[in-house]
Amino acid sequence: GKVETNLFVVTGASKGIGSAIAQRIVCNSRVLDFSCIIILFARDLSGLNQTKEQIEKSWDKYQRNKSKVKLVVECYSQDLNKIEGLSEQLLIILQKFNSTTFEKVYLINNAGVEHFTNVSNLHSAPVSQIQSIINVNATSAFLLTSVFVDYFSSQHKKLPIRIANITSGLATNPILGSSIYSAAKAARLSFFKALLLEAQHSSLDLKLFTFLPGVIRTEMADRFKSIMSADAWDHFEREAIPASSSTGVFIRVLISDVYPTDVSSVGVNSQGSIVAVIHSTVEISAEVTTDFMAEHKLEANGLKIVENEEDRKVLE
Repeated sequence: GKVETNLFVVTGASKGIGSAIAQRIVCNSRVLDFSCIIILFARDLSGLNQTKEQIEKSWDKYQRNKSKVKLVVECYSQDLNKIEGLSEQLLIILQKFNSTTFEKVYLINNAGVEHFTNVSNLHSAPVSQIQSIINVNATSAFLLTSVFVDYFSSQHKKLPIRIANITSGLATNPILGSSIYSAAKAARLSFFKALLLEAQHSSLDLKLFTFLPGVIRTEMADRFKSIMSADAWDHFEREAIPASSSTGVFIRVLISDVYPTDVSSVGVNSQGSIVAVIHSTVEISAEVTTDFMAEHKLEANGLKIVENEEDRKVLE
């Protein structure tokens, strides 16, 4: 039969969680059944090229029917602080593929930049610096999401459009010094809650969820050390999980197409299990739908996600 083609756009894909997400896309047994176009955004082009290389390696390793399905990975160096012209930039890229019929399109808003300072020092930082934290963590995601939804829904009313927001625990639980970073992440969370409402009131096939990756060792996390107490850092080191395990859960939920409907987030614990579907704080919500629980083999008592057997085989 005809081979489906899916599009994935990942922001902040040059390192850390964004790179791990982009690499995990092709390590999911369901993804290997269709052709993939993966578009990677970040400032650092050499980091993007490394991510691309890893994706192509995994695809070669796990893909069993290369004659039928194709992989295209494209890298775009884009400073998400430069929001003038950002919408047009994405539009030009999407239009390159307007002869491709997509089965589903995914936008993964992951890009972020950290910033730590006490509120009393904030006024002495250049305004442009404060603005850039807000642009990269919030405004750019607003614009890219808007263009993505508008472009694909005007192409084809019934095309499944899937949006994911990668968040941080600091969006709802700030720590010392995280004022502006937490504020920008909280703005993003609110934006996606509002989009979820729009999705529920529109005729589009639009679904979205927010993902809280849990405590992950990345370069960004290592920079937290300077502002954390020794106890807090010890706790962090004990709880930290590999990016591949958290992003594996994320990709499984993304591809399954069964998202939590009346809640905003999926969160992961130190064993790489989903522990909570989150409203505004990290606690288990009673509003998880039975569909979501069944699809992800969740148990009501602890909401553990079980690694899908096929994916485990793929990854061996």
